[in-house]
Amino acid sequence: MTMEASFRALDAFISPSAVTLARASRDASASAAMALCSCTGSFTSLISTRSTFIPQSSVASSRVVCEEERRKLEMFSPRPVA
Repeated sequence: MTMEASFRALDAFISPSAVTLARASRDASASAAMALCSCTGSFTSLISTRSTFIPQSSVASSRVVCEEERRKLEMFSPRPVA
């Protein structure tokens, strides 16, 4: 009985739906990390997987938004007097 349960668990773990869910979760996590890093100006890779090398549209658009926000802040921020 224990061996049968082990095989069922293994089948569930390597099933196409489990693999798809894991891949989607990893990609979403990588996209969020890339968006955060690009917005803060730090381009340190938190996850080194092949899928993180090409930003998805949500990451690319968030990078544009972050750049625009950064420019606005620079434009309206008081400059230090030298």
